[in-house]
Amino acid sequence: MFEKREILYFTPFYFDDKSTSKNKYFLVLGIYNRELIVASMPTSKDHIPSFINKKHGCLNDDANYFNCYYFEGGRIISECQTFAFPMDTFVYGEQLKTIELSVLTHRYPTENRDFFRKGKLSEIEYNNLIACILNSKKVNHKIKRFLNN
Repeated sequence: MFEKREILYFTPFYFDDKSTSKNKYFLVLGIYNRELIVASMPTSKDHIPSFINKKHGCLNDDANYFNCYYFEGGRIISECQTFAFPMDTFVYGEQLKTIELSVLTHRYPTENRDFFRKGKLSEIEYNNLIACILNSKKVNHKIKRFLNN
């Protein structure tokens, strides 16, 4: 149902912690044993320290324990050359998570109602994002192990 590199948009996304559900972008970064999805729910919240030069791509500072991949708003990032996040968007290494595939398919059974496929990250964008994650001290070792398989 879901594939690596997909950019999805959930309407709405239901959070495990029972916080308010909302429409949310979702990046499928990997699938482990056909059971778990390694995912990011990018955010428009900018938490980049002022001493880091904000430019599209990997922003990693191990000395200050900071990891983020920055998608510049309006910049095309899909392989089909049609999708760009409408606003500056951030993937923070510490916010990556695993989600059971069965939970996703149960909660969001109908494409074009519960979720929309927006495209796939281009190979270059995906590879840069994964390298950013794997080369960071901030990212959980379990996440790195799943992405290396």
